[in-house]
Amino acid sequence: KAATYEQLKTELAQQHQSDITAYTNAKSDFIQEMIEEALAWDREAKRPLRILITSRLQLIALSQPQLESCVQDPSLLAANLKLPLAEGIFNPIVRQASCIKVSTMQLTKPERHHWQTYWLIVRRDKNIGIGTIGFKGEPDPQQYKVEIGYGLSPHHRQQGFMTEAAQTLTRWALAQSDCLGIFATTDPDNVTSHRVLENSGYVQKGMKDDAWLWEIND
Repeated sequence: KAATYEQLKTELAQQHQSDITAYTNAKSDFIQEMIEEALAWDREAKRPLRILITSRLQLIALSQPQLESCVQDPSLLAANLKLPLAEGIFNPIVRQASCIKVSTMQLTKPERHHWQTYWLIVRRDKNIGIGTIGFKGEPDPQQYKVEIGYGLSPHHRQQGFMTEAAQTLTRWALAQSDCLGIFATTDPDNVTSHRVLENSGYVQKGMKDDAWLWEIND
């Protein structure tokens, strides 16, 4: 577009050498077209990549601009989605991880971003973001497996929300042609996370470093 605009200006300058008003008016249609395209791109970029709906939740796959806004200030994401975020779900650790995810998304085709981004867990009855869930990159190109991770606001735990989110995203991932299995690691003492994975169909497969390894296969 920039090169086309420069060429247009050169041609119009030759046509309207002594009439600046005609020169300006002749450019206006092209400029308006560029503005409309830019606004359309901005609206599209700030939309979620995908939304999964359950009986009590929405899982919103955040677009790259949405995740970038979260790194800068979670309140910007809340304003974009027009819903509040529970305290602590985008703590410094999650925001640092979000920064890494954004860097990865910048090098990946947009249609693959759902493997890199965070999915915001939204409680439908209160319309509030209560946690995050997502994958730690694309499925391995040899084993077609991907790692899942998640976190939930303390005020919304012990109500089955994380299990519902994990079950939903697990089903979605295993339905994709390039994902044949999902794994997770947990602290051996994290009984709550063990229960989430067990109730989502994962099986404990031993240890990975100092953590418990869980897997589910298609």
